[in-house]
Formats: sequence, C-alpha cells, structure tokens
Amino acid sequence: MCCGMSARMKDTPTPPAVLAISSQVARGSVGLRAAGFAIERLGVPVWKVPTIWMPWHPGHAKAFGMPPRSATPDDVFQASLLALTGIPAIGEVGAVLTGYFASAGQVHAACQAIDTIRAVSPDLTVVCDPVSADSHGTYVPDEVVQAIRDELLPRCDLATPNRFEIAAFSGMDQASDNNDLIVMAKALSVGRVAVTSAFGMMKNATGTLLVDDSAAMLAEHAVVDGAPHGTGDMLSALLTAQLVSGMTPETAVERATASVFEMVARSVQAGSDELLIAREQASLVSPMAMVQTRRLAMPRTKPKVSA
Repeated sequence: MCCGMSARMKDTPTPPAVLAISSQVARGSVGLRAAGFAIERLGVPVWKVPTIWMPWHPGHAKAFGMPPRSATPDDVFQASLLALTGIPAIGEVGAVLTGYFASAGQVHAACQAIDTIRAVSPDLTVVCDPVSADSHGTYVPDEVVQAIRDELLPRCDLATPNRFEIAAFSGMDQASDNNDLIVMAKALSVGRVAVTSAFGMMKNATGTLLVDDSAAMLAEHAVVDGAPHGTGDMLSALLTAQLVSGMTPETAVERATASVFEMVARSVQAGSDELLIAREQASLVSPMAMVQTRRLAMPRTKPKVSA
C-alpha cells in the first residue's frame, strides 16, 4: 500500500501555490479563514499573509459587540512580503489573491510583491477581491479605494467586486441592471471581471457575471435569504485555485458559483451564522447544486458617472 501511495504521489504534480493576502479572524469563515481553507481543499498550496486580525467579523457586532482589531503595521507587512518574495521558494507561487486591506501602504507593498513575483514567474495569475463596499457604501478609507483602483487593479488578471464595489471603482452610479455592470466592468483596468451579486434573469435570482473584452456570461441561482458573511472571499478563492490549476475562466465561474450557492444554502438550512466550511467542504470540490449559465449581449449605452 505504501509503495502504491508513493507512486501515485510521484505521478501527481503539485500545483503552483497561491499567495493569499487578506484579513484574519479567530471565529468565522471570512477572509483568510474562508479563502485559505477553500484553496487548500482544492489541493492547491497557500501562503497566507494577514492584513488585519480580529476575533470575529464586524457583521456580528449586534451579537458580540464590535471586535477589537489589530491591523498589521505597514512596515511589518512590507517586511513580511519582502522576506517571502526574497526566498528561492518564491518560484512555487503561481497566483496572488488579494482581499481586505487595512491601509493604502499595504496595497503599495502588495503591488511591489506582485511585481517581484511576476519577474520570476511571468505567467503569474493575480486575482483581486476589492473588499471595500456593500449596500451601505464603502467601509474602507478613500485612500485604500484609490490605491486599489490606481495601483492594484492594473496589475490584475481578474477582479471579483460585488456590484457596490464595482460602482465605487468605476466612478459610476449604482447599477440598475447587468448592462450597467458590464459597462462598469469594461471601465476597470482589468482584462477580466467577475461581478458577484449580479442581477438574476430569473425571478428571485442572483449570480456571478463574468465580463471580458468581448463577451459576458451570467451564472445565476436562486437567492438565499440570510446568507452568512464570507461568500465573496470564498468565491474569489475558489476561482483563484481553479484558474491556477488550469480551468478555463468560464468553467471556473460556473463551478465556483455552484459551490458557494450550495455552501450558503446548506449553512442557512442548518441555522448557522457562519459558512459551515468544514462540515460542508464537499461542496467546494464537487458541488451538486445547479446554476443557470447564459451569454449576455454587450451593451452600447453607458451608465451615468457619479458627481
């Protein structure tokens, strides 16, 4: 048995690692807790660098109070990335995934790290989940939004904003339909954008809208009320792991959307206030939920620019 297992391990190549940069919580399934687990569950190594530490997500303030938070100081954060990108093993990294940033200085340091890794690995895949806004508006400092927009997004291969974040980064009014989202996506300095919380074509539906230079595809599913936090973190992580493993963007979006939908549905059904990533981890690998995919026409009209 041991010999057979050793032979299989030798025959199975190790996929490139993902350098994941985001928030870290002790309890919950957001930030690196969700992203790191999802990436590793798909068999991809992950290097995790936290931007901030909290005992729980601020969304639980009503239940637990506002959490104390400890942002990684800019100098420590930059030194950590410089150390990581300076070791010979940096060639193992095939993708960088960024999430929540606590300061513009952290964004600058992440961009420097991306440039260093890309010099070693020109085929590096960079995915940015610009964690910064929800239906109540932006919740990070303006300088963080500006740094992500001007410095990080132009370095990315894929961005995964929700529909409120894409409005903030495109400088346009809030979208009223998917046509607006497509125009906003094309206004960003990114070759490919996957908009989460896009508008469903079916009744009571939502989904992920994938937009590139010439096409748009919507992967939609039924809305699940009371979804826990962390869905965006999980989706961007799954997409990153799938892309670095060789999956096409269209297939990755369909598969990742199905996984997140199934994870949310099962967690809500169980009455959990967090995504049950450990208990329902099979959903990350082989989701049984079905999503409807359809091609959308590329619009010619532009939404209004915010004043």
